[in-house]
Amino acid sequence: MTLSSRTPRAVIAVLFTTYLVCYLDRLVMASAIPFIAKDLQFSATESGAVMSAFFAGYALMQIPGGMLADRYGPRRILTCAILLWSVFTALTALATSMVSLVVVRILFGVTEGAAPSAVSKAVRIWAPGQVGRVNGLLLGATQLGPALAPLFVATLIVDWGWRGVFFSLLVPGLILAAFVFRVVGDRRDDAAAEPEHVATTAPLPAGRSSLGHILRCQPILWSVGCAIFASVANWGMMSWIPTYLLTRFGLSIKDMGIAAAMPFLTAAIGYYLGGHIGDRLFPHRRGLPIAIGLFLASLATLSLTVASTAFAATAAFMLIYFFLSIALSCLFSLPLAVMPAPLVATSFSVVNGGAQIGAFLAPISIGAILDGSRNNFTLVFATLVIVLAVGGVMALLIRPERRDDLLSPGGMATA
Repeated sequence: MTLSSRTPRAVIAVLFTTYLVCYLDRLVMASAIPFIAKDLQFSATESGAVMSAFFAGYALMQIPGGMLADRYGPRRILTCAILLWSVFTALTALATSMVSLVVVRILFGVTEGAAPSAVSKAVRIWAPGQVGRVNGLLLGATQLGPALAPLFVATLIVDWGWRGVFFSLLVPGLILAAFVFRVVGDRRDDAAAEPEHVATTAPLPAGRSSLGHILRCQPILWSVGCAIFASVANWGMMSWIPTYLLTRFGLSIKDMGIAAAMPFLTAAIGYYLGGHIGDRLFPHRRGLPIAIGLFLASLATLSLTVASTAFAATAAFMLIYFFLSIALSCLFSLPLAVMPAPLVATSFSVVNGGAQIGAFLAPISIGAILDGSRNNFTLVFATLVIVLAVGGVMALLIRPERRDDLLSPGGMATA
């Protein structure tokens, strides 16, 4: 494929598919873990540790991945990430103990960890004037993957077993890597990719490292704190929904797959709407829709504490993920919208790194709560109500209206 034949639409389509496959590979574990736990005799805490292991590696790679994407461009970084994570997804099928499974999942997390920053860098290069909307569209794919994962597992696991499910994901990953290498280019330089409001700001102060500057930027720091709390709720529920539906309501594997998929369909809509809301209604106050989304998700989570049927629980999860995804769409678009182009991937990686800290803590913490409370999911949901509310309060402190402050000598936004 020649450089001139690489179009923004083609690049965005490939990036959308990348996120879809990325999250399908990642979330297959949440639907397969009840069967793995039965096969390998895991407790709830051990199952949570297996799901958290991915996020340990993923979090470690966030900032290095962002710096690599800023330095070398998205094409090579994203291609290598897809190739390697596909191999480790397949290797998951060879695990025979908790130790081997945790090691493979950590390595899987490390290899997948470079992908989000590379995708964000590509969005800034190929869609500079509409980063919120395009990022919201792409983040919608991160919910279609989880929506497909329970259906995918339910379809294959009866005949192939859980090991066959992981083996089957190798070839699609290799094919995707080839498409990314051919379609996603590093054609535009940062100046061409700059939105007007950032291109006219002052240069980065001399002598300051890009990471040091980012870590002194107040909107980014509050975004990290907000991302930690939002991600605890997001990944806590995402990791345990299949187990909750199977154990609390005794659903069949097929019915579990359908019920567990439904919340992520509304989440995909929420992510897409969140991108438009951030760009069009709150371009200078992106923290506000984040806070509103988290507060509404907190209220919806409260309804789970009294859900008595699978239908009521599924409806509650659908509402939670709709509001939560609007918040997360605005949150993860913020670095792309307000930071200078040379710092976009690294800035995104810092915020996403915070999210992965929350994602790492969530599955194992919830597993420990369940073991200590005799599988009391009501206690889990009550805890997540508080977690989401705290995240909403932190979001109110994200105020990047004064973009000159983003490049000020103090590195602090004080709007």
